[in-house]
Amino acid sequence: MPQFVSKQCDAGQAADHFSLATTPTKVKVGDSIVLCVDGSKDGYMAHHSLLSTLGTPPSLSMCEWASRTTTSPDPDNPERTRSLMKTRPLQKKHVAALAFAIIAPLASSVATAQTPGVVAPRNPDRAVLPVISGSKVSVPFGSCTVGAVLVPTSIFHRLTPYQRATRWIVLAKHCAPLYATIHVGTAAIGNVVWQSATSDIELVRVSPQPGPSSLYCASHGSAAFCNPIQSYIPRANNQVFMPRAGREARLPVIGWSNAPDGQFCTSGWRTGVRCVWQGFSLTTGIWRPSYEHISSAHASELNSIDNGDSGGPVVTYDKHLIGIVSSGEPNGRSIVYYTPMQQVLHELYSYSLAPADLPTAAGEDNPLSSGGENAGWELAPTDG
Repeated sequence: MPQFVSKQCDAGQAADHFSLATTPTKVKVGDSIVLCVDGSKDGYMAHHSLLSTLGTPPSLSMCEWASRTTTSPDPDNPERTRSLMKTRPLQKKHVAALAFAIIAPLASSVATAQTPGVVAPRNPDRAVLPVISGSKVSVPFGSCTVGAVLVPTSIFHRLTPYQRATRWIVLAKHCAPLYATIHVGTAAIGNVVWQSATSDIELVRVSPQPGPSSLYCASHGSAAFCNPIQSYIPRANNQVFMPRAGREARLPVIGWSNAPDGQFCTSGWRTGVRCVWQGFSLTTGIWRPSYEHISSAHASELNSIDNGDSGGPVVTYDKHLIGIVSSGEPNGRSIVYYTPMQQVLHELYSYSLAPADLPTAAGEDNPLSSGGENAGWELAPTDG
């Protein structure tokens, strides 16, 4: 069994620290691997659970420093994971200052960051119903983030209470195969019903949950008769996780737009809300994903996108959806690739985005459309 050691936080430490872990097949008895966990309770428990699983007793060093950590896999070398740790002083209290375990490659004995039900979101509200843009969903091979919540505008899809409460969510196509079941926690919420032929997007049909039932009674000159009426509650709403009063909150999506000239945000369940992105054009020679219809943005901070953020929303400060996250730059730099919302809505019946409030009758002009054509899909209502 390899030995796992902790790196002591030296007084005044501020430099970046990188450490690498190898796969179990390359770890030999006597090898040392640096472990870091943050000073929070969750970080300590993750550290303790990891070492217990590997049969190594946990040990923690104490110092007056806290850690902020993000991780990103190295696609060019899947046998290792790079962990970036930045330290900063804490005042008035001592904190366990070992930062973030970087043992994701030990998949046979320790779950990776995307394994369903193992890594909790930084904001636990992202992993509960109803689903909104920025929510965590579990997929067959890990977990992803919800990008947008849609409804069809055709009247034929709104004839019954069940249909009116049904929602569709947009994910990245690489998140799950066609017909795969999507979960929130242990609850199955729907299945992948459509995938783009060229873009990194797919559609999940989210079934509603039954609500209170009631009796409808009527009389037409004869004995009264009563019919039971079953109501349904949507399990996805057109909201997005964005900051309010210093913390993440569920806020209504205003609409969609193209990327602004200034900075904009991503809202992934792994990295949270990161309003550090600036768009740039992809030129010849720059690495890009294999999917078509990709836009890009870069940020001044390293690792601003992470495993599990795929499918999540790219959004403006004023809560207009810009696109759906596809991937990040493979060497860990702060570059995000995304499918623009204009392309998403073009592929869904080739219509522009309709108003967020329902209902919108077939044939009505679309105020968000330059040509006034009828929209095939629109953002879902902001509440149930």
